[in-house]
Parts: sequence; C-alpha cells; structure tokens
Amino acid sequence: MAGKSSSVRKAVKKDRQVSADKKRTAVGGSSQKAKSPRSTSRPISEDLALENARLLEENARLFKAEQERVAELQIINSIQQGLAAELDFQSIVNLVGDKLSEVLSTDNLGISLV
Repeated sequence: MAGKSSSVRKAVKKDRQVSADKKRTAVGGSSQKAKSPRSTSRPISEDLALENARLLEENARLFKAEQERVAELQIINSIQQGLAAELDFQSIVNLVGDKLSEVLSTDNLGISLV
C-alpha cells in the first residue's frame, strides 16, 4: 500500500510540474522546452549545413563589394598619379576625361568649366 501512495505522489508532482511549465510558457515565461534553439524535426547536421550555406553566401557578397571598392580605389589612384605627374591644366583635364570615359565606357564625354 505504501508503494501505491508513493507512485500517486510522484504522478501528482509530475502533473504539477507540467502544469507549471505550461503556465510559464503561456504567460511569457520560459521553460526548458521553450528555449530550444532548433527544431527537433531537423538534425543538427542539417542546421549546420544551412548555416554554412548562409555564411558562404554572405562571404561571397562581401567579397564582391570589396572587389568593387578595390577597382574604384585603383581608378582614383591612377588619376592621382597622373595629377602628380602633370602640372599643365589642359593635361589634367584630358587625363580626368580619359579616365571618366574609360570608367563610364563612353567615347562621347565632355568636361565643361564654368
């Protein structure tokens, strides 16, 4: 008889714990199950593969942006080198016009001084 009483107490205690967990979750509290960072339907390896794919895509985007910045800085550097070498105003205007034509891929470019 003492064994039945003990098992009844354990069942009641477990029921109270489940009830308390549900209340905390419903009110905005947290329980261990509510804190689970990943879905139990996906294995950890799938989560890691998805995270790696996301990081790979982000790295590719950042690399492309950095390559564009390098190209821009190379153009600015070449203009600066030309400006340092040429002190004649018309030569400087021609140099800047040539670089702008190259960057904008056009032969029809004019620089106007106002």
